[in-house]
Amino acid sequence: MGRRFKSLTPGLWVLAVVLLGAALTGVSVRAVHDSVQQREHLLFDREIERLKNSLQNQLNQQALLLTAVRGVFAASQDVTIDEFEHFAGSLELKARFPATAALGYAHRVPERELDAYVARRSEAIPDYKFRYMSPQHQRGSEDRFVIELIQPAAWRPT
Repeated sequence: MGRRFKSLTPGLWVLAVVLLGAALTGVSVRAVHDSVQQREHLLFDREIERLKNSLQNQLNQQALLLTAVRGVFAASQDVTIDEFEHFAGSLELKARFPATAALGYAHRVPERELDAYVARRSEAIPDYKFRYMSPQHQRGSEDRFVIELIQPAAWRPT
């Protein structure tokens, strides 16, 4: 057996060592690549879970806010601007609900009742103005959703 190895030329030894080195390098590269991919998948999964939890928390906050608003309307026959302003102020929107820019209520008004509605609102609120958001909203016989209450007041249309 010793003769067999001695009979190999030095060039074949070099070739054998190079091939063995290349094979070991290939195996090592594959192991490192798999390890990096596994780590990236783990980091990605963690980020997805974090985002999912954050989104769920925001949705839960909005559901809580809607429940509170429903309570205000259930507790009052006619929620006034002052009542709504007091209610919205007590919520501390910026601090407790940072994703909420404004809190509002839009009243559904059938098209055929719109003129009477505007007349009633104008009597109750001297500087009341009704306007369409855009010209295409003026057409048709659809119901209108008129913003009656909105807080903070800076969000009120002028």
